Amino acid sequence: MQVGQKQSMNIPNVSSWSNLSEISDASVEDIENRTEDEISVIKKTILDSAQSDFLTTILNGKLGSELISKSLGDSSVDVRSVALSYACASLSSDEVSESDEEKIFASFSKYFEQNTDTCCNRESDLLRAGLASLFCHFSGCLPEKDPRREATFHKIVLVMDALREEGCILVGRALAILVRSVSYEKASELCKLSMHSSLDCSKSIQQRRSAAAITSAIIKGLGQTCALRMTVVESLRNIFSDESVEAAQLACGFHLYSSVCMIVGRSFEPFMFEFSPMVFCAFSNANAEVRDSARIAQASIASSLHNNTITFITPALVRGLTHKSWQNKVRSLIFMGELSTRSPGFFKRSIPDIFSPLLECVFDTHPKVSASALSILRPICESVTNAELLGMLDLILLAIQYPQNMTEECLDKLMETTFVNSMDAPSLAIILPVILRGLRERAKELKQKAASTCGNICALVDDTRDLLPFISILLPELNKCEEHSHPDLRKCAVKAKESLLKGLDDQNSKGGKSSASYMYDALEASSVKIDPAVLTHVARVGGGMLTVAP
Repeated sequence: MQVGQKQSMNIPNVSSWSNLSEISDASVEDIENRTEDEISVIKKTILDSAQSDFLTTILNGKLGSELISKSLGDSSVDVRSVALSYACASLSSDEVSESDEEKIFASFSKYFEQNTDTCCNRESDLLRAGLASLFCHFSGCLPEKDPRREATFHKIVLVMDALREEGCILVGRALAILVRSVSYEKASELCKLSMHSSLDCSKSIQQRRSAAAITSAIIKGLGQTCALRMTVVESLRNIFSDESVEAAQLACGFHLYSSVCMIVGRSFEPFMFEFSPMVFCAFSNANAEVRDSARIAQASIASSLHNNTITFITPALVRGLTHKSWQNKVRSLIFMGELSTRSPGFFKRSIPDIFSPLLECVFDTHPKVSASALSILRPICESVTNAELLGMLDLILLAIQYPQNMTEECLDKLMETTFVNSMDAPSLAIILPVILRGLRERAKELKQKAASTCGNICALVDDTRDLLPFISILLPELNKCEEHSHPDLRKCAVKAKESLLKGLDDQNSKGGKSSASYMYDALEASSVKIDPAVLTHVARVGGGMLTVAP
């Protein structure tokens, strides 16, 4: 098999993360098979339609029968987004009188009173969820003390009992708009009851998913200072830290975690990363419900990642890649494959940390692990920016896959290449396996080529901080070469060490102290009381900004 060749495996496509089809029970028939042009035509048709026609349909009590309503349940997230924006604009336009508002409210109320049966497929789930979201947005535009706002909140809470996973997530996000329409006491009590229901193993999965979505919506609606958020966090901590927890309880925890990630969003981000290693190591569980809930949780993580914090998922990935179970390795590799397409910039910053565990998976004895690793090796390597390395990427990949036969040829190519671009940490990580293999060979000639290449490559590094992750790996091998009996090899090793340690003082050569550590110490010394996970997260965000600053 060739490096980077796609395997015939159950690897979700990119759109599955954004449209939540991984979170729903979407089947093969639900996968989007329309072209971008066809979807664009539908969106244009929506935008070109007359708002008056849409309003007339709702005022006549025929909700769900016309184009806009049906588009709210479209399988394309883009179509649904355009339809919802168009519908919200229509219902909040100046053409809507107070008497019209009463009729619109009555039309929505009647629709949900008549449609109480459980959604049996994704299409009906999305349609009802879309109309419920529109009802929330419409009521959210009513005056703050209008009793219809609270009435809508309670109606939608009941509607969620009939929705599937995807519908609950979509409605939960919209329901947050109306949370402050009810008293804090009522919202708090409902949140606690819903949280307990979501973690109650005796409840059906449908009851638990709607309860989890209601819990998440209330936390989001009450804002970041909501103490209820920490109640949920502590409940999840108790579940995930208990090694003897029952499988059914663990599955409940993953479902609640998924819902909070998707609905609450960034205010839950510190805890999303805190619990993510448990998610990535749950696919070897003997219980099928745990594995399925972990899959949903992993998809929720992927959908909740943001560019400035996406690298914080690296520890969880490494944990999964280095786990003894092949199932966890495969799921981590699939996740990485998604990131290589969805957010290729992730690997520009994280390659130094994940490349070594990835290579271990390439040579794993389990065929599914090695096949998955090989399928994503090329797209990950293609994220480097050094033009010279990209030009010889095929040879580097062959040297990584077949070190016994291709290492020397790759080293020769590296030595004869004139590099005009500087090297950074990701570029160093890509060629590190080839250099290490050469340094560990018994033949003096190959060791010397590797040492010479190491010195030349390190000399191309502009920012000495990029060398820090590799010092502990390369320095012991160069020290061994420095003790070799042949003077030419010793000379190359000394030169390579000088390049490796250039511009670094004693503190930096030992790893130094990161910007995040300084930020953490400063925050910890302040009088602000903050959860340790939040403190760590804020320090990492601030430290990351300092690290990339010029």
